[in-house]
Amino acid sequence: MIRKATLLFLLLGMLSSARAQEDSLSQKVEDLAGKVESMQEPFLGMQTDVENLKKLKLTGYMQVRFDYADSAKSGLNNEAKNSSISTFGNNFYIRRARLKVSYEPNPLTSKYVFYFNFGRSGFPTILEAYAQLFKPLNPAREYVLDLTFGQFNVPFGYEIEYSSSKRDFGERSQAENALFPGERDRGVNLNFGIQKPISWKVNFALLQGKGIGTGSTDWQDFTKPKDFIGRARFNYKSYYLGFSYYYGQTYVEPVPFSSTWTDKNQNQVVDSGEVAFTQAKNSKLFDKVRRGIDAQLYFDFLPFGGTALRGEYYQGFGVGNNDTRFQGFYAWFSQQLTTKFGLAYRFDRWDPNARKSSKGNRVDQHDFVFRYYWDANTRISLEYILPKDESVAGAKDRKDNIFRVQTLFVF
Repeated sequence: MIRKATLLFLLLGMLSSARAQEDSLSQKVEDLAGKVESMQEPFLGMQTDVENLKKLKLTGYMQVRFDYADSAKSGLNNEAKNSSISTFGNNFYIRRARLKVSYEPNPLTSKYVFYFNFGRSGFPTILEAYAQLFKPLNPAREYVLDLTFGQFNVPFGYEIEYSSSKRDFGERSQAENALFPGERDRGVNLNFGIQKPISWKVNFALLQGKGIGTGSTDWQDFTKPKDFIGRARFNYKSYYLGFSYYYGQTYVEPVPFSSTWTDKNQNQVVDSGEVAFTQAKNSKLFDKVRRGIDAQLYFDFLPFGGTALRGEYYQGFGVGNNDTRFQGFYAWFSQQLTTKFGLAYRFDRWDPNARKSSKGNRVDQHDFVFRYYWDANTRISLEYILPKDESVAGAKDRKDNIFRVQTLFVF
């Protein structure tokens, strides 16, 4: 009996000890789980930060140039006419230094962009600031509707939206520079695209109409209706075709009558021929119309590199404060020679007054480029620009050719 009681007592002690050990082990497990959980909290915070950083994207490029101009001479005056030409002769300068900040909280629904320029002036300016909202109309995203509002590229033609970091030539065509100052405007743009079987995209935009390169008050539009743009682009394999239409109005302020006296002989007397009169002019409102067609063809039949042919034609009336008829076009050939070398040529014509009775306004420009890819982020280009004025009896063509060396850095 005593032996049984002793055995029972020992069993109860062992059970009690095992239970105590189990409780202690459970406590240790709980403590360890708490420590692991406390370690996970900062990790989860870091994971959230990393996910947010993935939504933020920084890109940009810089163009450093040296221009050697035929028209170069000491002083500020020279014979350069084209807006793409350095108007101060031979110079080292930074043509473009740009930084783009993009944020995509959800690539399927929205995107927000700030685009800054630190170019010739040295002061930062905002080139683009817009929000873009996406609406896929089917799960495969073959049909997509998107709305852009803010300040963005004018959705006309091909050349405007083709980045300067990719373009063979230092500047866009003469027509584009004259018709769309700054290449950007403020407004809203609606796009609808279909990916299959033939990719095509249409867009309709309402814009201020002044652009961003016309002066300190270029954000103001003195016409009641906004400018309208319609564009359709089609793509089949490596062939692209686009049609663009732009309609707006330009308001020109009235000019009051005035007179200016210049005392040429400094005799303090108003003599004949020393007074100049400015006749009064009424304000005027005229239509601003641009029509365009563009095409791009890409081939890969040569053994040493790809070939690209691009072209665009502009026609309409209303340039700046003049309601004259204009036309212009460019033809652009680009050939990759090896993975390191390439060349390009562009013929660029611009006539701001295309009436038959008007002579001496047209400029034909030839651009020759040889490029070398230093690495994936750096490209060095040699460019020779030959503008030629429309011949008029008794007038000589200006000496305004440009030799340009440019280094492009992209990140």
